[in-house]
Amino acid sequence: MRRGVGSENESPVGTKTPRLTLDRVWALIAIAIPAAGGLAVRMSTVDLAYHLRLGAQVLGGSFPRVDSFTFSAPGLPWTDQQWGAQILMTLAHRVDGWNSLLLVKSALIAATFLLVFATCRGAGATARAAAGLTVAGYLVSAQNLGMRPQLFAAPLFAAVLWISAGRREHPGRQWAIPVLVAIWCNVHGSFVLGPALVGLDWLEDLRTRSPGARRTLLIGVFSMTATVVNPFGWRVWVYAVDIATNPTVTRFASEWEPTTIRTFTGGALFASVAGVVVFFSRRSRPVPWTTLLRLAFFFALALPAIRGALWWGLAAPPALAGCLAPRPVPVGDDRRGSPVMNRIMVAAVLLGLVVTLPWWRSSDPAGISPPLLTSAPDDLVAATAGATVAGDRVWVDQVWASWFEYRLPDRLTFADSRIELFPDRVWTDYLDVANGREGWQAILDRWQVDVAVLSRQQSGELLGRIAYDPGWRRVFTGDDGSVYIRT
Repeated sequence: MRRGVGSENESPVGTKTPRLTLDRVWALIAIAIPAAGGLAVRMSTVDLAYHLRLGAQVLGGSFPRVDSFTFSAPGLPWTDQQWGAQILMTLAHRVDGWNSLLLVKSALIAATFLLVFATCRGAGATARAAAGLTVAGYLVSAQNLGMRPQLFAAPLFAAVLWISAGRREHPGRQWAIPVLVAIWCNVHGSFVLGPALVGLDWLEDLRTRSPGARRTLLIGVFSMTATVVNPFGWRVWVYAVDIATNPTVTRFASEWEPTTIRTFTGGALFASVAGVVVFFSRRSRPVPWTTLLRLAFFFALALPAIRGALWWGLAAPPALAGCLAPRPVPVGDDRRGSPVMNRIMVAAVLLGLVVTLPWWRSSDPAGISPPLLTSAPDDLVAATAGATVAGDRVWVDQVWASWFEYRLPDRLTFADSRIELFPDRVWTDYLDVANGREGWQAILDRWQVDVAVLSRQQSGELLGRIAYDPGWRRVFTGDDGSVYIRT
């Protein structure tokens, strides 16, 4: 078949276009930067560790419906809505420990921003503009891309964006959205955003009088129905709403704190919003009200809780890409770029990925890789294991509780990072003890605590008091903290 002048593989003068075009370099950059960032940033065990323990429990045939990890809430009903993500994380960990888990983290991030980039390109942005928007979205989202169930929701969110952006050219793809939502509602509570995205698409179809509006509405109905495909049925909606509105969660969980410019994520969010305002103010044509509504929705979602900035970082780039002035498709040398510079850029990107691979970082014989993890004080775990027996009650700072539950599953902790599980009185006791307030001894006595594991950062006041209390004896001190047992 004869190829014409406009062929994808041939320049206007008939010379063959190289495979490594500048457009493809921009695409690689848009994906590789988030992927390398995912590899370079260590994984926090604050949530991750207890999810791995639960994943192993589900794989073993025991589905958790009540708490069995702590002694402050034993037997309390608990909705483990994220069980699907827990299984996937556990299976990944069984391949090569923390190394393979870090690779999965990077792969999920790369897949997410590949879809964001593809959505921006589909909206009409050039490869360079799409790459710039994608990387900007990653910078806003970066601190919310830890290895946890929410990370599994990110590519599902981005996939719905990509399918929705091409729904007029490929209407059949829309039927995949209810399937994605059915998966989503078993991995993370943000599944409610799936039907919300379809609802925004429907409004856009109504505005443009698209003949596909009825189909989009039907997809929305099916997506809502798909949210009940889980072990809890419609109760997952109660769980999602309770988490978002629980005052205890918003008070004690840092990720649920209001977004401010005092954090990197908050600063990046407000800077991006300022950029959007400037861009729209300089735009000659009016911005569609549905685009403004979409941006306002995700910005409003990011304001009350800093973790919501993730969804702005994923949704804003495609929305802006659709508002860019249409540009002619570059041809010839403009599209190909310099072959030498293309190779240099690709080599630099690949080198960055190789340098961040986990196998270059040391791992101790016990399988713990300190360079890959945070909040994993294994020296304190070893000291606690030597000073306790199965069934003992361990008071441990909340940021370490998940790690202790994973490493010492036959001991019980006081409170972990499942903030919503514990009544307010438990958190009141926790804060009174952690801050060394009057009566802390009586609280530990009432809860029959056998061992106290205290960090220098989280329990400095208590460390200063317990050291001089005759009822407690220090058995270990490390760089992170100390272990005390009853005398």
